[in-house]
Amino acid sequence: MSAHIDDTLILCEDLDTLSKFKALMLTRFEGTNEGDVTEYLGCEVVRDREQRTLHLLQSAYIKKVLAFHTMTDANPVKTPMEQGVRLSKRDSPAVIDIAIQTEYRAIVGHISFM
Repeated sequence: MSAHIDDTLILCEDLDTLSKFKALMLTRFEGTNEGDVTEYLGCEVVRDREQRTLHLLQSAYIKKVLAFHTMTDANPVKTPMEQGVRLSKRDSPAVIDIAIQTEYRAIVGHISFM
């Protein structure tokens, strides 16, 4: 069982046990049974019942973050700059641009959920 604020995900190998548990939870707490899960906490849920696997995909969240920061056309690279470049304080701007600093913090906040 996973619970986050008002989202709860219950997984169980035995369908009868799962049904009884959900029924008991709904007698104790207000809620709804939404059936099979397709999305949970911003992740797409992909199940393969035959293989008994469950995968959480963040593709939609990543696309949303890229769009939010107008980076949908960005080119992916392994490193953010050329290898071997050494930076020093002299490379820093004399005045910090608050807008750039705010954007940087927002990006870091978004990717911390990946």
